Amino acid sequence: MGASTLANRIRVLNAASPRPSGGYVLYWAQMNRRVTSNHALAHAGEIANANNLPLLVYEGLTYNYKAANDRHHTFVLEGVPETGDELALIGAGYFFYLRANASGPNDVLYRLAARAHLVSFPSRRLQFPQDSGLFWVPFLPASLP
Repeated sequence: MGASTLANRIRVLNAASPRPSGGYVLYWAQMNRRVTSNHALAHAGEIANANNLPLLVYEGLTYNYKAANDRHHTFVLEGVPETGDELALIGAGYFFYLRANASGPNDVLYRLAARAHLVSFPSRRLQFPQDSGLFWVPFLPASLP
């Protein structure tokens, strides 16, 4: 998947240049945990390769979001080892952080981003009210230098 394939799916979110001193390209995994068929992850990998930098994937899970529940958290936590193994196969690092309670740091992503060349992530899906309920509006992968 080359840059031309992804060009129409990428939005730069600010005018800042990538950080020359950054030690890696950081991919922030959110809803899409797949390693294969993941355009945003592929984009981050292309940037890392073009800059001869390692790719680090960050995935976080916290206890206090609106839809937090044991079933979902169990699903995510059971998949962490497999995700790490799949990322290792493509040469990417993996940093998983579980914020289990209010005393846990809430700035891990920001600290990783501060040392990154740039941050790439699939943008979130947002819910909007409609007459018949809620619907999902997908946004496209984006990069945040």
